[in-house]
Amino acid sequence: MDDVRRDICRMADRVERMMTLSMEGFSRFHLESLQSALNEGRSCTDEAERLTGTLVALSTREGGEGVSGAEPLMRAVQLLRIIVDCISDFCESAMTKIREGILFSDTAFHEIDELHRGVKELLHSAAAAFRNGGEPLSRKVADEGAAVRKAIDGVSAAHEKRLISGECPVRNSAVFLDMVDALRRTALHAVALARMRGGAAGTP
Repeated sequence: MDDVRRDICRMADRVERMMTLSMEGFSRFHLESLQSALNEGRSCTDEAERLTGTLVALSTREGGEGVSGAEPLMRAVQLLRIIVDCISDFCESAMTKIREGILFSDTAFHEIDELHRGVKELLHSAAAAFRNGGEPLSRKVADEGAAVRKAIDGVSAAHEKRLISGECPVRNSAVFLDMVDALRRTALHAVALARMRGGAAGTP
């Protein structure tokens, strides 16, 4: 199982790189970075399928003990794959924004940029908690996740006021909210990943 754990940790590194590329793409209006993030995501999805197959084979070969050891690792792989899907959704929305020439206000742009940075840091902490284990790290990520969720709720409330007042066109609003939702889901699953603690008994 140790080799599989190392492979999962390497996959987590790639998911972090995907998150970084998505941030570069949004903040710099750079389609190539967003496409690179999507390509990285597709590779991670392929890797997730390979790792899942390996874990299923190990659990079958090693009997009951193998099943108990494989299940939390399969859950970690599943969470990483879901996070990839969330980041992909963010990238798709950012690409739509660029291709359609959708302009965000300075406030809205700053809000997405700040939320993205917060979620990126949360994902980094979650990956570290998964690699290194330990309840303190898991609790730290949970606290960071609560702070990120509070920030997202604040941004959503502020945006709703802009929409009601007519400051934000409906199409712009839809893309903005899609991006916020993708970040919200990324944060949620990052916290769940941290609770896995490197395949320990903790369950999200």
